[in-house]
Amino acid sequence: MNEKPIVSIGFPVYNGERYLRLALDSLLAQDHPSFEIVLSNNGSTDSTDAICTAYARQDPRIHYLSSSMNRGAAWNFNHVVNNARGKYFMWAAHDDIWRADCLSLYSNALDRDARAVLVYCRAQPIGSEGQSIGPPYSGFANDSPSSRARFRRVLEHWELHAAIYGMFRIEALKRTRLLLSCVSADVILIAEVALQGTTIELAESCSMKRIPDPGVAYRTRAEQLQYLNPLLTMKRPRRFLGFFVTLEAVKALTHARLDWFDIAPHTGDAAIAYLRHRASIDLKEEIHRVLAVRQPRVLKFVRAMKRWWKPASGA
Repeated sequence: MNEKPIVSIGFPVYNGERYLRLALDSLLAQDHPSFEIVLSNNGSTDSTDAICTAYARQDPRIHYLSSSMNRGAAWNFNHVVNNARGKYFMWAAHDDIWRADCLSLYSNALDRDARAVLVYCRAQPIGSEGQSIGPPYSGFANDSPSSRARFRRVLEHWELHAAIYGMFRIEALKRTRLLLSCVSADVILIAEVALQGTTIELAESCSMKRIPDPGVAYRTRAEQLQYLNPLLTMKRPRRFLGFFVTLEAVKALTHARLDWFDIAPHTGDAAIAYLRHRASIDLKEEIHRVLAVRQPRVLKFVRAMKRWWKPASGA
């Protein structure tokens, strides 16, 4: 594999034995003439290592990396980027499936549009047995010529984070901070990418996104943090999540080396997006948290007052 590939597929995996072969077979069947798979096993405890080793021996397009311990999804996702050699880059989830022309459609779209730094399709959600579940995901396009408009759109529409599984121009991706070890790290990353160029949405459904079975997905913020980085010492998930994500997105403006005349209006847009779309959610979550903590005390106080305040009999 001395010749530099056009496309690098970053394939981070941890305990993915159930769907791993299906995903790898789907990627190896791509009709694109020049691609590599950077396959990184993050300390799996099932048969993932054996499967990866066997596939890497059979196909020279696979570059297999293995860690002896689980360093978390954020580290693994970033690790495959840092080891990629292609002009274009795509993360691949171990339980997804791709149409044979997916890489070609993505790379051709980026070839045609110099402004675009990311392309994604209308991915079809599927269940554990591969059955279609509902209509394809859509609405990922972020193609305004204005970086302010693109940046604001991400902060107003967090669902755009799903485009993280599209194809990037790798130089644009590497100019970001990649995935941070925090909740909603994918939203922050897509906001950083939006500063650099547009996102294209293809009308085709050339990828199938598997929906985790009930009880398997990371549903709480604490579980998400553990998934992203099990080495974190933070014991409580961050409060006021919307404000934190907005703040991290604003920090990205400095990382992107924008000058002050650009940073100021982008920051103003971020503040407006937060006040319009996230501030009320943060406030409601904090009220619920406080009530949950104080409810036993409040109930105890109410019961005490009821015992004390009793109307005179016959009144």
